Amino acid sequence: MLSVLERSEQHDVERLFADELDCARELFTRLLDLAGVNSRRPGLVRMFNVLVGESGNPGHPAHSYFKVRYERALATTAEILQRAVRSGELKAGTDCEASAGELLAVMDGLQIQWILDPDGIDMVDRFRRYLDRTLRTLTVDGSGLPDDA
Repeated sequence: MLSVLERSEQHDVERLFADELDCARELFTRLLDLAGVNSRRPGLVRMFNVLVGESGNPGHPAHSYFKVRYERALATTAEILQRAVRSGELKAGTDCEASAGELLAVMDGLQIQWILDPDGIDMVDRFRRYLDRTLRTLTVDGSGLPDDA
């Protein structure tokens, strides 16, 4: 199962995150795109959540994989946000590490809610609204996601 997740993640990274992002708005749009992709593959999302939960045990064979995966995702996301602060897109003083952690936590949490109630939760719409609100609070000009996101 882990090899299936690794291949899927590699494909997602190559397709959605291959180029270096300096813009928070583009990062948020790509994360939303990923949520859209995930909404079309519930089996993979379900498998991901099962393995993440099981890997919380340090003795689990996938523990180090998920630990490194989250460290990398957090560091990459925080760095993109830091570049957006330096460029003047995001407000000075933005806690980029905390914001990165919140983005990933909300994305993962919405996936869990969606897997438990796929007909009752519109994961992509809820994530879009969260990303838009968050971006509006972080950007210097108060702008959110593009209208076509």
